[in-house]
Amino acid sequence: MEKNPNEPRLGASVLSVEAACAYAISREVVGDYEGACAILGSWWKPGQEPCLDGLDRRAAAELLLRVGTVNGWLDSTQNHGTQNKHSQYWISKSLALFEVVGAEKSIAECHMELGHCYYREGALDLAYDNYQIALSYLQQSDHKELCIITLLRRAVVEQVSTRLRESKATLEQAAQMLQPEHSVFLHGRFFNNYALTIQELGKAENNIALLKEASAYFSQAGRCFEQAGSLRSCALVLNNLGMLLMALGQSHEAEQHFNSARHLFVELKDIIGIAHINESRARLFLTVNRYEEGATAVAEAVKTFRESREDAFLAEALTTQGITYARLNRWVEARYSFNEALHTAERCADLEGAGRAALSLVEEMCDRLTLIERRDFFARAEYLLGATQSSETRERIRACGQLVAAAEEEERKRREQEIHSEKMASLGQLAFGVAHNFNNALTIIKGRTQIIQMTSLPEKVEKNLGLILETVDDSVAMIRRIRDFGRPRTDEDFIRLDLMKLLGSAVEMTRPRCAEQGISLNWEPPEPVFLRGDMGELREVFVNLIYNAVDALAGPGAITVSATLKGENIELRFTDTGPGMTKEVRSRIFEPFFTTKGGKGTGLGLATAHSVIRSHTGIIEVESIYGAGATFKITLPLNPPKLKTKEITLPLMVGEHRHLEAALTV
Repeated sequence: MEKNPNEPRLGASVLSVEAACAYAISREVVGDYEGACAILGSWWKPGQEPCLDGLDRRAAAELLLRVGTVNGWLDSTQNHGTQNKHSQYWISKSLALFEVVGAEKSIAECHMELGHCYYREGALDLAYDNYQIALSYLQQSDHKELCIITLLRRAVVEQVSTRLRESKATLEQAAQMLQPEHSVFLHGRFFNNYALTIQELGKAENNIALLKEASAYFSQAGRCFEQAGSLRSCALVLNNLGMLLMALGQSHEAEQHFNSARHLFVELKDIIGIAHINESRARLFLTVNRYEEGATAVAEAVKTFRESREDAFLAEALTTQGITYARLNRWVEARYSFNEALHTAERCADLEGAGRAALSLVEEMCDRLTLIERRDFFARAEYLLGATQSSETRERIRACGQLVAAAEEEERKRREQEIHSEKMASLGQLAFGVAHNFNNALTIIKGRTQIIQMTSLPEKVEKNLGLILETVDDSVAMIRRIRDFGRPRTDEDFIRLDLMKLLGSAVEMTRPRCAEQGISLNWEPPEPVFLRGDMGELREVFVNLIYNAVDALAGPGAITVSATLKGENIELRFTDTGPGMTKEVRSRIFEPFFTTKGGKGTGLGLATAHSVIRSHTGIIEVESIYGAGATFKITLPLNPPKLKTKEITLPLMVGEHRHLEAALTV
């Protein structure tokens, strides 16, 4: 920093320095930082080193403390960025001088102001430690007002750290010391801080009564600040009331308060205050789905906090920005904002802020994260928020855990479908190569056998020839089913059909066999549902699923067939009360040639069913617990996409071609 070229008169007395510092304090109290700066102008101007020439240690210490404090307040309103470090430096020099002369009250005030410097840059632990040191000097002294101010500031650190019960206890301790003769401005600060803590407790416990109590305290604070003539403090109360109204669901009233507060901060040219209002407005816009406006507001707040190095507020604003970008599907920008919020909060030891950033990232971008990323970010959120006192945050963690578990289950199913699709595609490719030649061989066998039958043959030989023809027909049918795994489909293959009528006919076809086994077949036809499909193939799937259930029961029991509309899809369920399946059987149930029926089954029924449903752009799944029956679930779209004509393709799983984004690491 430059030496002040306009040095004060060397004859400036110690008394004049002390008087100037005392007057500067009176201007600080009401938020008139420019006035405080002007009264110190004989010894210091912003951006310059204070002049200590001719001052003794106590006077120099008083001046350094006041200059450091006023400079910090100016920095917190004018976005100078690096000035907070200069404030820390000057206050630290003041502290050293006061320790030499043994001025305990002033030593306590230095620690209190140093704590506030650390609070501004987000170093909450250092801030708290300095407040504790200050209190150790003050609580056994007669300096009650300074002790109250220190307690109020410590309560803010506890409240920001979500140690709400500790914050409330600290404020109650301050309330016991607060007397009517204390300044109206100090009363206003107490009411405002107490309202903030009560508000957060009300939100954490979902307690409307506490929120209304907080509103009453905010109103008291506003009246005190108006009486004291502090416009800046009035603007802060308007912002706080707006946040409270937003929590109560009164969005329109909240926006009016934010606009009024912003008008005051603009009038005061308080850049940091405007940034706080912009961040508050962005949160409001999120609640009412005005995402574009929210993105603009929060971008301005982030820019200001980043330039001013207000890290604690920057982390909070970045989290809001990440949520806003995610709602706008601006995924890469959202990821950057969440990452920066997490790093910034961790850097300044704001564990709650870092945890909220990680939690919000998973909540908003769960399906955009890899399996490992989801687990990592959620584990970090759980760890960082492990000591939170907010029931709302704990509920978010619980819900987010369920979201992660559901995403992992969906990923597992998708991967299983992909593996099965790959197997089906491989089998289809093999079928194309083998089916033609094998069918030719069967045609020759069948033709020669029929020629032989035309001759006069013994009855025994005739019977054997008939058996050969039956075997050939069975083999042809088997090859046709295998070939259909890879058969290209076109939209021309499908017709418009009543799925419920088709399902009902399959039920009636299988009812006699169910009756023979003493099985109750339950089916109540719903209203007609129309879609495009292959009638023969779908009927074969339905019949096969019911017969499989009959085989699984192997005796009396029940089979239930149902159909339910779910949005643009129809869901069919085939449920039996049989023995169910093991996990191993479930994982292989749709594989070709896999069967649990021994020599009685070919292992092609469910594989064929899977291929048919996939060709109808549907999904077939099995749900079963060993010993508790099984359910086959088929989901078919009512308006399937048109299939390409005359193009040979192999079935692809949903999600195979999803858009891949650059993975941004934390």
